[in-house]
Amino acid sequence: MKISKCGLGLAVTLVAFASAAAIFGSRYAARHAPSFAPKAVAAAAQVRVNGSQPRMPLAHLRLSGQVIELAPGAPLTVTATVGGSTFPATVSGNTYTVSIGRPAAGQMITLDARSTRVHYRAAIGSAGRARTQAGSDSHLTLSEQPSLRISPYGTALQWLVRYALGNRDANSDAEFEKMMRVAASSDLEYAAYSMAIFARGEPITEPFNAYADGYELVRDRAAFGRFINYGAREASTGYLYAQAHEQALSSLEGLPDPLVLLSGGPREQVPFVGLYANVYLLSRRGDGRFDFNERWPLSNVANSLSFNGQGRVQLAPVGTQVRVIGKMVDVGGGHMVQFDFDRSAAGRTLKRLTKGDSTSLWILRSVWHDQDKRNPAAPMVEEIEYQVLSSTALESGTLPNGWASVANSTVALPWMCGAYPSQEEQIYDFSQCEYVEHKFNAGGTGSTVDHGWKVHPQTMEPKQPRSQPFTWALAGPGALDITDGNVATTFWRLKDYPADIGPVFFRSRSIAGVWGGKTMVGVSMAATKRMTSWPAASAIGNWRIPEPEYLSTWYTGENHSTVVQRNSGGTGQQTIASGSPTHFWWQAVGSAVYDKRVFVWYYGYPANPPYTVTCEAGIADGGTGCNTRVRYFKPIARVGDRYYGIGNIYVRYFYPEDVEHGYPEESWNQHLLSELVYYDCTGGACLTAATPSAQGPRVVPLAGRRDQPAVRAATPPRGQRIPGRHN
Repeated sequence: MKISKCGLGLAVTLVAFASAAAIFGSRYAARHAPSFAPKAVAAAAQVRVNGSQPRMPLAHLRLSGQVIELAPGAPLTVTATVGGSTFPATVSGNTYTVSIGRPAAGQMITLDARSTRVHYRAAIGSAGRARTQAGSDSHLTLSEQPSLRISPYGTALQWLVRYALGNRDANSDAEFEKMMRVAASSDLEYAAYSMAIFARGEPITEPFNAYADGYELVRDRAAFGRFINYGAREASTGYLYAQAHEQALSSLEGLPDPLVLLSGGPREQVPFVGLYANVYLLSRRGDGRFDFNERWPLSNVANSLSFNGQGRVQLAPVGTQVRVIGKMVDVGGGHMVQFDFDRSAAGRTLKRLTKGDSTSLWILRSVWHDQDKRNPAAPMVEEIEYQVLSSTALESGTLPNGWASVANSTVALPWMCGAYPSQEEQIYDFSQCEYVEHKFNAGGTGSTVDHGWKVHPQTMEPKQPRSQPFTWALAGPGALDITDGNVATTFWRLKDYPADIGPVFFRSRSIAGVWGGKTMVGVSMAATKRMTSWPAASAIGNWRIPEPEYLSTWYTGENHSTVVQRNSGGTGQQTIASGSPTHFWWQAVGSAVYDKRVFVWYYGYPANPPYTVTCEAGIADGGTGCNTRVRYFKPIARVGDRYYGIGNIYVRYFYPEDVEHGYPEESWNQHLLSELVYYDCTGGACLTAATPSAQGPRVVPLAGRRDQPAVRAATPPRGQRIPGRHN
């Protein structure tokens, strides 16, 4: 047993007093006890009992670290904040030491560093965890907690976590780690790089040079979003991989197996579009190699894994791993055209930035060799890509009983296509092609509900969807297997989210058809159906549709929202930010609502209205082409004034025959979106027409909420006609 010098001294004193009393009698004890007893009693009052062995008071907790990315010779001050108390640090060069007393275990520690054009703020975590990491000497150092290296990266991380929590700091280690998943995106790199160039004294363009430091700029979300478009977006590439902040692995044994890596994540019941997330699954094979599954479907995912001695994990593909990508190529005069390239994996490196109890943050560096498919003899071009990812162990990061009550329920989940599902669907590879209700019968059978295109591809009017049978089974801790004739998919529910509406991770394998043998992984949302019907009157009212809020790179997005108004006569209008209203026509069919907008193109600048009821009417009025867009929404649950449901967006482009210019009639369709979405009812009949689900309180929108950017104007596919005027 380890005894401190203070504890040993007290024990010796007590023994000496007892021995003297025994030798010299009660008279000695009575004479000396008054001067000794108060001290002994006071000391005893501070001793904490641990079983039968007394322990001395906790020592003051000290923190020692360093500040990086400072201008040479610049003055530096560092302070620690714990609860409501602030503690100044002793600074020497770029290192510091600060004593923070004996804080309660649950109090969170933050460090502030200030210098010339510098304000850094690092979240260290709870005092309880810091004391555990510090060990018996109560002195926490960089070797024990790398977050004591105060840096632009640590500052960017704490700010994105704080912003996601409604402009407050995390209340616990668990809450901070949960929000780390939300912060795992390129926004983190943009913010860290921007603070670093301020600190280095690099020239900053107007009007951004008016900010005192990079942290002040980053906190001004609108200004920061503009700043990164002045070259910082491109210049920041690779910054987090190159900078010094790192929490290196000591060996490959510290790598969980299997390990899920994911960019971005949902906030509470806010869904996100997994189609745009970077997702990976690293798992050990029986032959000693590792599978590195991606969102991209691949036939070969085998990799050899090595530890480079610097705390980083290196992956080398075993065999060829090729996918086809589109790259923009300058064909002359600044005219950019997209062409197909074969992209081969040449190796990857994982650098861990922050290690948490359940969630860690990483940078993935990928090296690619791109070959122009038009010219196989041309030299390959090397491309390097960086991605910010969060990680969680598959077993500990998912709910062990997440699907225990799935029998006799209906749950909306993504559906993978391992073959061409229909003439309308333009599926070119094994992929997630639709988000659809799954009806789970007892006994392991089931069928989908309202599966397939909800509109006719020519008229874009509602049509009767189909149903698809499947089988299901519970497989292992927290795993749900769903199999149809072509695809086998396993779903896991992620921890720390509501059970009825929460994120899922999935691994899917094509077992038949033209893409048989390919595997892919992804993230999406699972939503249990709670609304069996939706009266048409429920669609009437004012709505807010936050589609881009679901994306992982939310912080640097444009700051506005979309408002939809549906009137009782089947007409409506949509307004993005303070722009001009877009008119549409809507109808309710079954339990779904269809919003249809027809946009007409004209040559020149006529006075013809760009919006009309049908494409035919617009062409008859002199239009040269039209775009028909249908937004489909079928609610499945209501929480407060928020309706969750299945959202689809369908688009049809049409050009009539142009005899004068020799163009034939052309048309094509696109399925732009199929995901779980939510609409907020802000006024009208939608407030009272349906009963909310009994599944807990609605999550209140966060302060500084992320509003959606403008919707990009759709452009015809490569080789198609470009309209003379997008009126």
